Amino acid sequence: MLKNLKLVPASIEDAERIKDLINLSYRGMDGWTKETKIVSGDRISLDDTKTLIQKHNSNIFTVSIDETMIACISIEQKENKAYIGAFAVSPSYQNMGVGKQVLSQAEEYAANQLKVKELAGTKEPVKLVNTLFI
Repeated sequence: MLKNLKLVPASIEDAERIKDLINLSYRGMDGWTKETKIVSGDRISLDDTKTLIQKHNSNIFTVSIDETMIACISIEQKENKAYIGAFAVSPSYQNMGVGKQVLSQAEEYAANQLKVKELAGTKEPVKLVNTLFI
């Protein structure tokens, strides 16, 4: 397991690498998250990535080792909830605990910085009070 990974706020200059990471993670031939048998084409475009980075209520973070971006995640705040999106881990780093660390840090950011009480993705919202403070 890789340790001491740190979420770093993304900038517009990171857009191309974020786009490539998301598309590789979900549309590449490696990794357990591939969707190539059910969907074709890119998962996200460069324009969509730039829009995500520039959204006023969205925070996108990256994780790098040396100069290589290995993960990204976005946290979008709507009222008292935080929504996770653009969550990707490079296939070369999957099954090493990277995703777990990234999601854990995103949850902490949502609770401590955004002061939200619930975290949601594609499933039902999770009460952050129960997962972080007990």
